[in-house]
Amino acid sequence: AEITVQYKSTVKGHHSTLMNIYTNDPQNRMKQVEVSGNVYEPNSLELSGEFTEDGYDLSVSLKNYSEVVAMQMDIHWLNGMNIPSDGIKSSNRLDGLSSTVTKIGNGSYRIIIFSLNNTPIKGNDGEIFTLSYVNNGAGTIDNSIVSIDNLVFSTNKSENVSSESLFSYTIPARLAQSIALDKSEIRLKVAESETLNVTISPSFILNKNVVWRSSDESVATVIDGVVTAHKVGTADITATTTDGSNLSAICRVTVESTLAESITLDRAEAALKVNETTTLIATVRPDNATNKSVEWSSSDNNVATVENGVVTAHQVGSAIITVTTTDGSNLSANCGVTVEPTLAESIELNLYKIEAIVGEIVVLKATVYPDDTTEKGVVWSVSDDLLVSIEPIDNTSVRVCILQEGVATVTAKTVDGSDLSATCTIDIYSDINSVCVDSEAVKYYDLNGFNVKNPTNGVYIKVIGSKVKKVAL
Repeated sequence: AEITVQYKSTVKGHHSTLMNIYTNDPQNRMKQVEVSGNVYEPNSLELSGEFTEDGYDLSVSLKNYSEVVAMQMDIHWLNGMNIPSDGIKSSNRLDGLSSTVTKIGNGSYRIIIFSLNNTPIKGNDGEIFTLSYVNNGAGTIDNSIVSIDNLVFSTNKSENVSSESLFSYTIPARLAQSIALDKSEIRLKVAESETLNVTISPSFILNKNVVWRSSDESVATVIDGVVTAHKVGTADITATTTDGSNLSAICRVTVESTLAESITLDRAEAALKVNETTTLIATVRPDNATNKSVEWSSSDNNVATVENGVVTAHQVGSAIITVTTTDGSNLSANCGVTVEPTLAESIELNLYKIEAIVGEIVVLKATVYPDDTTEKGVVWSVSDDLLVSIEPIDNTSVRVCILQEGVATVTAKTVDGSDLSATCTIDIYSDINSVCVDSEAVKYYDLNGFNVKNPTNGVYIKVIGSKVKKVAL
């Protein structure tokens, strides 16, 4: 009798075991049989491919652990992805086998591989055929899915093995092949902006996003292709693809100085007194001029000086204050400064009324106010030069010589144009007796208070009765 033994295992690989078989034969009740065999993985497909000029070449690879003499599968893709009559190209694994391609729906085809003489597919792993699809209106196929179902294998033992697995393949997105900017170099002024446009090829690329970067953001920044200049210098603006192609394009940005176009002062003229100050304000246009710094100068530093726009008057006269740009535009503006004298407001004398004897000398001194009066000098005059004469000591003092008896006046007058004056009245007597009261004698004392009998040239204190005065002899 013939006995069939079936051994099943879920562990893949080679298996061998001894089995005891019991029969009804009394002479040979037990029979020991060695059972061996191999357990393989189920047959499987693997899909890959590449884009063509007008479609896609889909490669189908088979990994089989049994001798396959025929197989059938249904392939599904986008409507518009068509396989022409000559669109299947068999590999050398299908030598001796035939193939058919039949359209079974929009984007769906049935592929049948068969052998008329049970010639098996060669080998156990590798490509078996390529399907050349033509895109006839399917649109963009990037990231679309190709699936295979209804997969059936036939072995050389006339066994049909169906696969319950659904094989699928996602078409990868195509990568960019080139990237370009519409400008390779631009020049901007500070605060100006310009937009860069990017072109990515080929045009059917799905991911056309780019990352923008500036090599020096202190000079220029970029947001979505809009470049903004910040300070003088150079920076490279780079656009880089994000689809994995890692392509870049660069535009060199040069930020140039914005030169001044005009400079003005807040006034064209200024009048000052000596030691007075005033501040001039310079304005440089346009507002976005890169360098607004200026230099100040005076045509006569003896009359007026200037520092950072602050003008200081030193002496009566006139000077031109000039402000000049420093950015190379060489623009300037001027202000004429006139330093005017400080006129006297009052004049005072050390003596206003005195009594003198013929032959005496009296010193008169004039003081002009205020203290900062530009010209403090005075001019002296007498009412009667027969009675008194004057000798200048300096520009504010005189010696008055008493010549003969009478009444005379000595007047000091300012010379700065204020036209102020002060007068001293001198009552002149011929001898001491003429001024004595109740026969009181004239006495002279030095400045230390000691009585002087016979005074010589000098300054003394003269006492006539109750009258006391300082005199110069």
